[in-house]
Amino acid sequence: MYRIIFILTALFFNSLSYGQDLCSGATDLGTISCGDNPADMGTPGHNPDSEATDCMIGLAGTWFSFTTDDALQEITLFGPDYELFEGSCGSLNFLDGCTDGLVVNVDPSEQYYLLVNGSFSIETSSVPSNDNCSNAIDATGGISGENNFCATDDLSICGSDGDASVWYSYNLDQDVASFEVIVNSTGITDPVLAIYESCGSIILEECGTTLTLECLSAGTYYI
Repeated sequence: MYRIIFILTALFFNSLSYGQDLCSGATDLGTISCGDNPADMGTPGHNPDSEATDCMIGLAGTWFSFTTDDALQEITLFGPDYELFEGSCGSLNFLDGCTDGLVVNVDPSEQYYLLVNGSFSIETSSVPSNDNCSNAIDATGGISGENNFCATDDLSICGSDGDASVWYSYNLDQDVASFEVIVNSTGITDPVLAIYESCGSIILEECGTTLTLECLSAGTYYI
């Protein structure tokens, strides 16, 4: 009787290990959101995987899966040996891997699979410092290199296109006949703009890339 119990227990633990050795038994990391930084490691003793494409060829692989939140635009992968796929088990599309600090653009509609040997971690962006009007970044004279990664919803401007908004301030030291704000972006599909004379007091909104006002008085404005 003791021998039977021992054998059943040994088979049970072996089954757990074998499951994660296959894509179909991948450990689910859930939905990765802004500010999440999951980390884990592969299980020693697993078999090499036929899906391996690059640095994972011939290495013992362990599978993980995850999706991403709508607000997350990119993730950064860290680890010595890993490969990232999208799709479904049996029909995987290799994306990239094998690079420590690899930045990958992500799509919330995709299911991702990570094949790893050893430890790995995933880093995401945090909510930007200028997510609220009270922390607007000074853009006087113009500004570049900004993004709205992981920004939250603030105000209802142009319907849902106003989601994921970030704030900037602009100081006019004298009255101007015309004031123009232009968004140059390759990643924002439906840009919107709005200008305020104070936080919460809107002057004009524009559901597009260019906002123009005439006869604007000197002062600080919020965009």
